Amino acid sequence: MGTKLLQTNFTGGEQTPRLSYRVDVDKRANNGVKEAINTVIYIHGGARSTYGREWVNNAMVNSGNQELFEFRYSETEALMIEIAATKFRFYDQDKAQIQDGGSAYEVTHVYTSAQIPNLNIISRKNTILFFHPDVPVKRLRRFSNTNWVFDDFPFEQPPVSETGFSPGFNVTLSALTGSGITVTCGQAIFRESDVGRTLTSDAGELIFTAHTNDNTMTADVVSDFASSPLAAASVVFDGSPQTTITPTSNPDVGSEVTINTTLDCFREVTSTYTDIGAIISINGGFIKITEIVTANQIKGIVTQKMTAAVASPANAWSILYPIYSEVLGYPRAGIFFRQRLILCGSNGFPNSFAASRIGITNDFTLGDLDDDGFLYETDLDQNNPIINVGRRKKGFLMFTSGEEVFLGPDENGLFTPTALEIDNVSEYGSARVPPIRAASDLIYLQSGSRKLRAARYSLVDDEFDSDDITKLCEHITESGVVSMAYQREPDSILWLVLANGDAVTVTLDRREGIIAATKIKSNGDFKAVATMDDTNGQSQVWFLVDQTIDGAVVRHIESEDPELPDVEAGITITAGSAQTSWTGLDHLAGETVAMTLDGIILKDAAVDASGNLTTTKSGTVLKAGLEYTDKPQVSLWPAHFSNDAGTIMGDKSRLINGTVGLLDSGPVYLNNELQKSEQYDTQILDTAPPKLTGDFKIPQSGYNINNPFLIIAATIEPIHVLGAVRNIDLNNRDR
Repeated sequence: MGTKLLQTNFTGGEQTPRLSYRVDVDKRANNGVKEAINTVIYIHGGARSTYGREWVNNAMVNSGNQELFEFRYSETEALMIEIAATKFRFYDQDKAQIQDGGSAYEVTHVYTSAQIPNLNIISRKNTILFFHPDVPVKRLRRFSNTNWVFDDFPFEQPPVSETGFSPGFNVTLSALTGSGITVTCGQAIFRESDVGRTLTSDAGELIFTAHTNDNTMTADVVSDFASSPLAAASVVFDGSPQTTITPTSNPDVGSEVTINTTLDCFREVTSTYTDIGAIISINGGFIKITEIVTANQIKGIVTQKMTAAVASPANAWSILYPIYSEVLGYPRAGIFFRQRLILCGSNGFPNSFAASRIGITNDFTLGDLDDDGFLYETDLDQNNPIINVGRRKKGFLMFTSGEEVFLGPDENGLFTPTALEIDNVSEYGSARVPPIRAASDLIYLQSGSRKLRAARYSLVDDEFDSDDITKLCEHITESGVVSMAYQREPDSILWLVLANGDAVTVTLDRREGIIAATKIKSNGDFKAVATMDDTNGQSQVWFLVDQTIDGAVVRHIESEDPELPDVEAGITITAGSAQTSWTGLDHLAGETVAMTLDGIILKDAAVDASGNLTTTKSGTVLKAGLEYTDKPQVSLWPAHFSNDAGTIMGDKSRLINGTVGLLDSGPVYLNNELQKSEQYDTQILDTAPPKLTGDFKIPQSGYNINNPFLIIAATIEPIHVLGAVRNIDLNNRDR
């Protein structure tokens, strides 16, 4: 008589080999599995084959970087956007490509293949915003499914600071080091008030000592320059002009004011550079320059009223320029919050964020009123740029490669220029893959691209926790995660694409303590994953997959389809009457496919060069695709229990018998023993056999130490395993 062990569920998922002897860990002992391939764990406990993947279309390109992005523009309507170098394409919720005049509708953009992995994308209503550190903020607007416009984001007033200015022209030095050198420019960019300011270019720095004319200055080198001329894109005049300025009056907000300077100060050299649009910060107020009358007089609009119309000497006032430019870089990430647009993490302002005015997301006018814009620099321990932003109910998190920062309302619920909360909450660091919201968690990828952390606010501790949800399956992301998506319905599943071309599912229900990972292996290489809700609120899972078709790599867009058998690049063809000749399999030309016809599995057959296929029997519904190289399977940990000697670990044992619970399952091998439905009545030979539901026995095995227990699909029909019972007998005479 043996000892019976019951495993009621698999909600521990596949677990790291490091837990092989950790039978004291509950998830290892009772809920985990040794390996799970091409299956997904349900929160109810069972393991089912992943759905077959439908071929949606060939991608725009067969190499390089690409992404998929869900764009939801109403409560029930969404599109999937395919992003490749220089072009967008679009797909609807029926997985049909948006076309115009019989051809794929495309929109041209500016991003290269190398830039796509560093894109951050957000959307609101009918507008999508794109962020990249080397490209000005762009937007893509939908007017209809065949009428989109891609252009620059139209800042009414961009974020500003005392950055100095970048003239946009090459500057020549008479010497790379020393005092009294001559600095020249072919354009009249210099002013008398530049004396005392510094010029920087890469690691070089000088301070102006005299103004000869608007093309020539004298300077002392503080840090040696590497070469001359200095490239226009690297030249920055730091600080503000060194002169006294005087407003002629102190009008209210929205009114015009004239400001005079003692020395020549302002510039309008060419259309490529002008002080128009810059902000003068003086006497507690802000003046937006609207007209340059002369080099020492401007007119502007008051955006924040001054305390008084009195003269302000050098260093008591400042001129504020846009913080985003070709020299300073552009925001890496953005987010909408409390009717504001928040921009974060440029090269020049790596730790800063800018918030727009309330309800006017393109206006970053500074002020101290509750609805004004504001600019803050976070107090980071490390000088790492903000690379990602993720929304939470209480606020949002800004991520750097070294730490995480919370930003949100203050204790009174206010989020204004003078009332907000900023707090460094952890120091795990983030990889470049954007975080995603999964139920009540914000999931982000830790630096190193392997650990997934779930950021959640704790009311008890009044702070954010960032649990490592890959702690028990650390091996499963070994090659690094490159893409993430979250499937909300019908099951809560996190999808990951790995650098090695495999994928991973993680079933999540943290309230129930369920974190269950499985491996997903393709015949080809996964490149990206995204999800999109259909019109019924069910999540579609979309992939970019590199498949080898007839000896050549072809990138597919594929999507999970619950109606397909276990195949990749699948297709369903429905005929009006029974037939044996099938067309329309062009994407599988030259390949041998697995198939079902009217639900019956047929022998594999080859698709010819024209995309045609002939079946051995006639039928009306053909489902065909590439059979999984790795069959859906679940391998259980070796059985363990305590005995009189303390433990059976290391003892030989044998499986007297076992039972596996199946639900609506196709044929399955249970420890190499085939379980399948049998049909003998001639009237049902041409119908699909019934699914396997119930308890199915496993025969005994010989004595060994590991007593393996493997459940593996026998055909392309999906399997669904509910649990297992093992009756174990010890060989106490031979340990």
